[in-house]
Amino acid sequence: MPPTEDLGRKVRLDEIASPIIHEGLAYWRSKCAGRPFPSRADINPAEIKRLLPNVILARMIDDGRDYEFRIVGEATVTAHGFNSLNTRVSDLDKHVRGYTAMMMDLFGRIRRSGRPFAAKGTLVHLDRGFKQYESLYMPLGPDEKTIDHMIAFTDYSGEVL
Repeated sequence: MPPTEDLGRKVRLDEIASPIIHEGLAYWRSKCAGRPFPSRADINPAEIKRLLPNVILARMIDDGRDYEFRIVGEATVTAHGFNSLNTRVSDLDKHVRGYTAMMMDLFGRIRRSGRPFAAKGTLVHLDRGFKQYESLYMPLGPDEKTIDHMIAFTDYSGEVL
């Protein structure tokens, strides 16, 4: 199983340069309201309209054994070359070999820690060129112990060859 590091290099939040990621993080933090993370109900896409091309929202299924992509922004569709809307993480290998294990590892780490995960790197695993990115994945849940969704903001740069 490929480790999460195959998604890129884990970075500290202060290493992220993207204004899109910083705006997404500020929005997520504003919705925390003193809790470790906000709930899915706290997230209103109309409030982050400008960021929607860079948003991914995944809903947990079967107690974390799988996830389903409920929002997939156009920037992600363009960068990856396919639209994963309504796709389960367990089906990602149909598009990119090894992607299921990477995403399940990433989401599992976030569920266990209850903390955001930031990464930057190159989309080499897509086998369709090299595109730089910065991503921030963050948990959502109805209470301080339950995580039932993941929200991510990703900024892409460079050309996909």
